[in-house]
Amino acid sequence: MNMVMTVEEQYYTVQEIAKRLRVTRQAIYNWIDEGRLQAVKVGRSLRIPESALRAFIQPAEPGARDEREANPSEDAYRAMKAQSPDLEGTPDD
Repeated sequence: MNMVMTVEEQYYTVQEIAKRLRVTRQAIYNWIDEGRLQAVKVGRSLRIPESALRAFIQPAEPGARDEREANPSEDAYRAMKAQSPDLEGTPDD
């Protein structure tokens, strides 16, 4: 996955993403460790760029097992966007 991350982009803490997706912080760290969710290091802290979050949150493929906790759907992104209006666009953008 090749993403362009900019300084102007919105960055989120692990705790912010965990709260919005209603998963544990450990789940977020696991996804980062597995390479499923990209993060950048800012000093000693991890931050998740909005572009990485969008790439991670995709609609499930037809016939996929029910792994909503492991693969948040577009509905999760929309719910998160409703809580944080500064998110722009949709995961399809």
